[in-house]
Amino acid sequence: MAICAYGSTHHAVVEARHQLADHGVETDYLRIRGLPLHPAVAEFIARHDRVYVAEQNRDGQMEALLRQELPGSWRTGCGASAISMASHRRRGHQRPVAGR
Repeated sequence: MAICAYGSTHHAVVEARHQLADHGVETDYLRIRGLPLHPAVAEFIARHDRVYVAEQNRDGQMEALLRQELPGSWRTGCGASAISMASHRRRGHQRPVAGR
């Protein structure tokens, strides 16, 4: 599982990674520092089948920016699918809980 985050979500992601590791779930993490995106962001996304975007924005703004700036990285079978907590909730899903 891969996680992208930025800003104030960093410390929550670090804590979540520790909790996931306690349950045997391996994670990879990239902290986005700002725009424009560094080429390492596209490389990180391309290496993973699924990328969770941890963000505080209700509308999933970082997920949208990633899709806009890196359109080729999100094609099915060619890179990752992004799931932001905001878009996950908009679709009527409950927040995922570690260990389930």
